[in-house]
Order: sequence, then C-alpha cells, then structure tokens
Amino acid sequence: MEGRTRALEEELARTKLALDEARLELEKFRKGPAEEEQQHKLFRVILETVPVPLFIKDEKGIYLACNTAFGELFGVHPSELPGKTVYDVAPKELADIYYNADNALFKAGGDQIYESAVRRPDGVLRKVVFRKAAFYNEDGSLGGLVGSIFDITERKHIEEALRASEEKFSKAFRFSPDWIFLSAEDGTLLDVNDTFVKDTGYSRQEALGRTCVDLGIWNNPADRTSLAQILLTEGRVLSKEVRFRSKKGDLIIALCSAEFIDLAGVRCVLTVVRDITKRKRAEEEREELIIGLQEALAKVKALSGLLPICAWCKKIRDDHGYWKQVDHYIQEHSNAMFTHGICPECSEKLKQK
Repeated sequence: MEGRTRALEEELARTKLALDEARLELEKFRKGPAEEEQQHKLFRVILETVPVPLFIKDEKGIYLACNTAFGELFGVHPSELPGKTVYDVAPKELADIYYNADNALFKAGGDQIYESAVRRPDGVLRKVVFRKAAFYNEDGSLGGLVGSIFDITERKHIEEALRASEEKFSKAFRFSPDWIFLSAEDGTLLDVNDTFVKDTGYSRQEALGRTCVDLGIWNNPADRTSLAQILLTEGRVLSKEVRFRSKKGDLIIALCSAEFIDLAGVRCVLTVVRDITKRKRAEEEREELIIGLQEALAKVKALSGLLPICAWCKKIRDDHGYWKQVDHYIQEHSNAMFTHGICPECSEKLKQK
C-alpha cells in the first residue's frame, strides 16, 4: 500500500510539472500570431507526452483542448472537444461538481486538487483526483485553466480493503484469548490486548511505554534474550515455551511466538503468547498418576514372583525379615481383602475335639 501511495505522489508531481509547462506554453501561445504554429505543435507534444488525461478550458469553462487519454476517458475525440462544456461530456450530477470547482479556482487562482468521479462511456464509475491550475493572459487577466485527471479507483479499493482488514485485525487483536502485544524493536510496548491485561494484572496505562523487563513479567530474563536472538537470526519465533510472572507473582507457563511487522514504515515486533499453565499442570498430574500406578503395579507383580514361605506354619517372610501370616502379607502388597471363616473339614475337626 505504501508503495502504491508513493507511486501516486510521484505521478501527481510529474503531472504538476506537466501542468506548469502547459500553463507557460499557453501564456506564450497568446503572445502573438508569429509563433502560433510552432507553439501549437509544442503544446500538442506536451499534452500527448503525459499519460494521464489533460485538458484546457478558457475563462468561461469552455474546453479549448485535451489529449488522447482525456478523450478515451470521456468518450470524445480530442478534435471534437473544443467549444464544449462539462455538461456536454459528463452527467449533470458530476458536471455540477466540475463546474463549481472550476468557478472556485477562477476566483481563488493558483492550484486546485480534489477527489471526485468520472463516468466512462461504458457506464463504469471511476474514482479520480482532479488537479487544476489557473493561467493568465499577458495583461494579467484570467486566461483559463489547465487540468489533469488521475485514476485512483484501484487505490481506493485497496484502501477500503485495508480498512476492512484493519478492522478485522483490531477485533482479533482486542478479543483474542491469547496475549497479543505490539512493541518497538527495543521492547517498548506500543499496544497490548485485553487478555494481556487480564492475565498479567497490568493495565494498558501501566504497560504502554515500558518493556516487559521493566514490568518484571519475564520469570527468567534470559528467556527474553534467547527469543530476541532467535528473532534477529531467523526473523520469527514459533511456539517457544517460556515462563512469565503476573503482577501478583503467579507463574504462567506459555508458548511464545513473535515476528517483525512493518507499521507505517517502522519495524515493530508482534508477539502472541498462549497460556498453557493449566495444560502443563494437568500433564504433571497425569505423570504423577502414571508413576503411582507403575509403582503399585510393581508391588502387585512382586507377589507373582518367589515368596519365602514357611513349609510348616505357612507364614511369609517380608522384605524386612519379619514373618507374617499369608493373609496379612497379601493385603499389604495388593488390593485383595480377606474375609475369615471355617471350612467344613476344619469344622469337623473342631467338633471332634
């Protein structure tokens, strides 16, 4: 967009130069009939050299001449234009604008620039910039005006698309669930979004104009140095895990991404931070659970190995050398529970006693 704007400015500057030359030639042209033919040829060369539409009117707003580009834009041959007015080449609603602008220039003198529109012969409306300059006769009286037309339809479409894009970006920036902040190359915060404010505890007023280091957000300032080095060497940072501290001192584990962007010709850094603290804690809890299950499973598996058991009393020796009843030992080393009763055979023996 910036390149297109610069191109427009350069084209307008070239057109102004051509207008100035045309104005001077018109004033020379009116000096006397001796140079009329030569000046006329030179004037036509100047008109046709400029690729944008050019036109000349007398002090009453009647067309005197135009170049081919003007004729193509309005659908009239340059030889047919002299003697016509704006109402002969444009619809009334546009002709009124041209007519009023001409009169304003005739009263004020000097140069005039304004945006308007042109209806082409095929009915398509083109957005344009008019640039006009008044010229004067040798006696100082008003001679008329020289004008140019520059088509800015494409530029306007780009500007409208850019505005729409900026509006979408602004909404995405403000309402993103991730932190998003814009900073200068030295780290000075230029803008922060609502999530940054909510999660860090720092208001926009507290944050803007300071760096994250100033705010004490980095849990380890060395992380910032490391990310800055990656950004400088690779041009971007993608999902690097870092740790921050909120204003209250809460630890925030996050994935940090950043890259350079151009903002009005100034290189800035756009940073996106995704809080993964809950996810990391859930992962840690899951790991602890897995470890606990593995330990429990290891104990259960130990029961399937060789157990030192007394051949007479059936007690089992544990890892500390103590002899324990089989039921007690199994309950300690597994999730099994025992209920005690008497089998029929033992019951008969007790009755006999």
